[in-house]
Amino acid sequence: MFLGLLAFVARCSVFATAAAAVCLLLLWTITERREYFTSSCHNARSPELRLLPGLPFSCGWQRVRPESGSLVPYAFIQPNGSWCWSNAGFIASPDGSGLLVDTLMDPVLTSTMLRELGPATGGSAPGRVDAVVFTHPDVDHILGNQAVAPEIPRLGTAKAQQDIDAQAGAAWKLKLCVEAGGFIWQVLKLFGGPSLLPLLPSALQPRALSLLGFAKSQDNLAGFNLKPVEGGRLPKFESLLASGDNITVHGQPLPVRFWEVGAIHSKSDSIILLPESKVAFTGDLLFIGIAPVMWSGPASTWVKALDDLLEATGADWRFVPGHGPVTDAEGVRSVRRYFAYLHEAVSKACSDLPLAASDADEACARRVLEQMPQDLKDDFHEPERIMICAVIERMARRAGGSAKVNVMTKLKWIGKMSEHRMQLPPPPGKVTGEEL
Repeated sequence: MFLGLLAFVARCSVFATAAAAVCLLLLWTITERREYFTSSCHNARSPELRLLPGLPFSCGWQRVRPESGSLVPYAFIQPNGSWCWSNAGFIASPDGSGLLVDTLMDPVLTSTMLRELGPATGGSAPGRVDAVVFTHPDVDHILGNQAVAPEIPRLGTAKAQQDIDAQAGAAWKLKLCVEAGGFIWQVLKLFGGPSLLPLLPSALQPRALSLLGFAKSQDNLAGFNLKPVEGGRLPKFESLLASGDNITVHGQPLPVRFWEVGAIHSKSDSIILLPESKVAFTGDLLFIGIAPVMWSGPASTWVKALDDLLEATGADWRFVPGHGPVTDAEGVRSVRRYFAYLHEAVSKACSDLPLAASDADEACARRVLEQMPQDLKDDFHEPERIMICAVIERMARRAGGSAKVNVMTKLKWIGKMSEHRMQLPPPPGKVTGEEL
């Protein structure tokens, strides 16, 4: 009986130790991220990129042009431009009030951005937001919406509103995936992470790789403070904009033109043009220095949109991208080369992979990355992101138009890309193309 009691106590000790370890790990994870949650993008490092004079790739507000017309454009830049480190903008009237272009990934970052707006703009009403216009409905541009006072008008397209409404009901799924995946990655990392794979039976390695890829991709987002995000507080547009509209705020038309280009990067992409200042806020139609990601496509529509943008502007215009530093026409042409390559590569490199075979999409994506010219890899950090574009390109071609993806599909393929970044061979049994 005494030995049985000792065994019971030992078992309880093991369980208690395991529970304590989990609690300590949770506490450590929360403590480690606290600074990340409450600070702004000032803690991010910037890669070396081609920059315009006076427009560094550093966190914070910057005046896009030293000289402007009646309105003054500002850009809020977030290095390093990778996953969900997006940009925003502000178009200031002479008194310092004006139009906010997009929010950021979470309410905390957006609140920090808005606090810094006043000192950046000056004027008699520095940093007063009169309205918010959204370039597209991706999470890293809309989840900060609740940091803006609810009585301030929101503006955007009908299609963007439809997508935002669909995301509102799935916001809890995104938060759960990010929290769970980030926690799993921190636990696995304590025990060696990817280095554990060779130690596992070969039959288990594909599943373990998928788990690692998912967890690592979610850990990349776990530093954002998504806890306060509420699906019911995503943007609700007071006014629906159409292509060619001049934006009106409080009944006053502004010399700001709204240009809806359609479903390309997201389900509804738009550009904000300031002809007087020769500045364009392009949303995620431009990624500068970081490889673009496409969620709708096809690539040919992205190429055409950039051709149209170059034709509608000029060599002396400046462009505020959705990610990366402010750029010029050369930056636009660089992104155009990226998508021209994608369009051609999916056609040529994957010609032997039947388009109808969705299980060959990943194999095609690997080929597109492997054959990517070195100059494109040099221009765009994280070139493996083109794998997602290749998958979406095939999905769009199968659909005969834009691909249809939701948040969970996005998380799936971001996880697949993380698998590749671990520099492991394709899991056994996956389609490589030779068997088709």
